[in-house]
Amino acid sequence: MFGPNPKAGERFVLLAKDWERSSGTVTYDGKEYEVNYGAAFAGLMVDLRRIDRQDRNSRTAEGRKVD
Repeated sequence: MFGPNPKAGERFVLLAKDWERSSGTVTYDGKEYEVNYGAAFAGLMVDLRRIDRQDRNSRTAEGRKVD
């Protein structure tokens, strides 16, 4: 999971459940994985120049209305 880290200038970085010395525990898809300390600096990058050009598809599901 990624989230803002005040120590990294509010950048979105990898968040681990527990950090112990040189490793941490992260949960992905219901499974726990051990990562090394360097993974704490893995950041999430989003190309803001393309964010407005993303296609968005939406639809209304057909069905019955309940009173």
